[in-house]
Amino acid sequence: MKGNSDVSFHAFIRGIIFIGFALLQLGMIISGSIRLYIAPTMLPFVYVATVVLFLLGILQVLRSTQKDMEGFFCDCGEDHSMNGSPLTKIVIYSIFISPIIFGFSLPDQVLDSSVAANRGIQYGSGIFTSPTANPERIVTEKSIGEVAETEQEGSDGEKYDEYYKDLAQAYSDIDRIIINEENFLEMLSVIDLYIDNFIGKEVEVTGFVYTEPEMKDNQLVVARFSMTCCIADATVYGILIESEEPVDVEEDTWVTVHGKINKGSYNGFVMPTVSTTNIEQVSEPDMPYVFPSFK
Repeated sequence: MKGNSDVSFHAFIRGIIFIGFALLQLGMIISGSIRLYIAPTMLPFVYVATVVLFLLGILQVLRSTQKDMEGFFCDCGEDHSMNGSPLTKIVIYSIFISPIIFGFSLPDQVLDSSVAANRGIQYGSGIFTSPTANPERIVTEKSIGEVAETEQEGSDGEKYDEYYKDLAQAYSDIDRIIINEENFLEMLSVIDLYIDNFIGKEVEVTGFVYTEPEMKDNQLVVARFSMTCCIADATVYGILIESEEPVDVEEDTWVTVHGKINKGSYNGFVMPTVSTTNIEQVSEPDMPYVFPSFK
């Protein structure tokens, strides 16, 4: 009877853990906070996982109420009850229960400049990776539709998709460009790859402020995190902003910058810059991240 009650108890606890994870995911889905951790393309998998966890949890709880749990797992006659001391069992279950408790109790946290400093920032299309993050990367030549990169291993030419060429042509007659969460990655890439097509155009871009130790007091980066799958693969993309006067804006402050696109340089890298005419502090948007469109 003791072995029977032990198996029932552990089946019940496991069912509660399954249901706990399902409720946590359901709460994040309803509140919308799930989008801070998972890219939109991955949400269908989260929905399916939530349903599966609910079903598994309910199944475990129902099985734990059965009076006769002998032979619950198989008919081999062996004792399948959980081995170990009570302390060992508590430690094992706490590993699974702790994420549920912390998930419900802790506030959602948006990635900030401290994460960007650790991971490095990619300028424009990502060709110009922050020297801090990848000092071996050196860009030697760039032309429309083709970039030659020199890595430690050697040089390799790479042609870019026609999509960016068409996008550059589409914006050729537009004098004022607005870069928002829907086109952030695309516009930074196309401006980088076809910089000559965009020099002198007015631009408006929104993001959080990021700076590097090597920057001058009139320089900052307007950046945003991009997710392809989940928060684990988040990458920082940004564009260099230059002002005629020193800029006194704290890191992680969300701003909208108005200015004109120029061809500038930073630490030996030729890249697009924005000569600012106005920096306006704004509230953090409901969705601070941007996502690839895979077009």
